[in-house]
Amino acid sequence: MKCKNCGQQMDESQKFCPSCGEKQEDFTSPRPFETNSVDESQNPQIQKSVFKGKQASVGTSGKVAFKKGGFIRKIVRLGVIAVVVIVALVLLFGGGPSVSNLTTASEIDMDTYEPIIETSSFTSSTAEIFATFDIDGYDIGTEVVGQWYYVTDDMMITDVSLVTEYENQYAYFSLTRPFAGWPLGQYRVDILINDDVVDSVDFVIE
Repeated sequence: MKCKNCGQQMDESQKFCPSCGEKQEDFTSPRPFETNSVDESQNPQIQKSVFKGKQASVGTSGKVAFKKGGFIRKIVRLGVIAVVVIVALVLLFGGGPSVSNLTTASEIDMDTYEPIIETSSFTSSTAEIFATFDIDGYDIGTEVVGQWYYVTDDMMITDVSLVTEYENQYAYFSLTRPFAGWPLGQYRVDILINDDVVDSVDFVIE
């Protein structure tokens, strides 16, 4: 911290400035996510939102063969064809738009944005916390919002957003460590689309 009188750098445990002797009794240490009460220096966090598009692939495998003739065989064949058509429609059109595979990590692959070290437990000195996820089937231009919560203190830390550019993509939000370190306790990341929470993930700092 700095002396409130002369600006000399000093240790937080010192009650008197070693340079000018000014008493520092009015000093209040900044809370994480807030502003320093003495010199108004910031205790900021850098937040990021990144996505990477990926191609959707549809494939089939295997073969079904039938012998000619027979009423039962015709019924079976029609049933198999119906199943194949339903499966093809699901593969082509999916089951509707979705956000999936939401997880937290301390390290991700910066080429694919997939987690390398997947974990829900971090330390107060963790440099950056990532929340990665798949988004599929939403219209291009859809806004996706990530909200970071410090559940233990019932507060929202911040929110960040991205806009989709592909129908299928992998994305991540991240938050860097505050200067004073992450406060211990419970946290949560919510993913919102059209103001609705579509997925959430919890993690802890311990």
